[in-house]
Amino acid sequence: MRQNRWLVLTVAAMISGCASIPEPLEGDYRQDLFPEQATEQSIGAAVRWGGSVVETRPMADETCIEILSRELGREGRPVDGDQDHGRFIACEQRFLDPEIFVNGREVTVVGRLDSFSTGSVGQFTYRYPVLDADSIYLWPERAESSYYGRGHYGVGYPYWPYYSPFYYRYYPPFFYPYSRGGFFHGSIHSTRSPRPGNSLSGRRK
Repeated sequence: MRQNRWLVLTVAAMISGCASIPEPLEGDYRQDLFPEQATEQSIGAAVRWGGSVVETRPMADETCIEILSRELGREGRPVDGDQDHGRFIACEQRFLDPEIFVNGREVTVVGRLDSFSTGSVGQFTYRYPVLDADSIYLWPERAESSYYGRGHYGVGYPYWPYYSPFYYRYYPPFFYPYSRGGFFHGSIHSTRSPRPGNSLSGRRK
């Protein structure tokens, strides 16, 4: 019983450690407010938003980044996928190199909703919430999925006997009984979004 108890505590600690929020992103922020929902009444709200970089523009005394918002996971990182919550602009009073904060990189921002700015996405007029950012956290790039990587029959696949060379020889991959979603599951994807033909507007417009 004692060994089982220690095993449970160890697993819980490992899970907790894996889901910990980076120190620059810690704090209490509104969980019920997304960029697409922000209004004038939301100005001053402390938020933690994140998503994919669309455009980065350094200015004289700050850098502003246009971001396609996505839902955040437990560790504060944007969740990979096609669902978004609108766009927003985050401005921080330091230089952020646009060669590093490039289109498609994932960031999480903590700060306060400062104002709104009007710009364009293609020919569409768009009204951006603008954050006065305390921190813009750049996440490491995700590892590319590979055909035999996680999600197929490679590292981390929980049913390891079913991707062994012996099994593959006698059972075609279409009939792997425990594959996640079948033979074509887990295809390579990218978090990059197409660059719109707009530029960042200034604040308080």
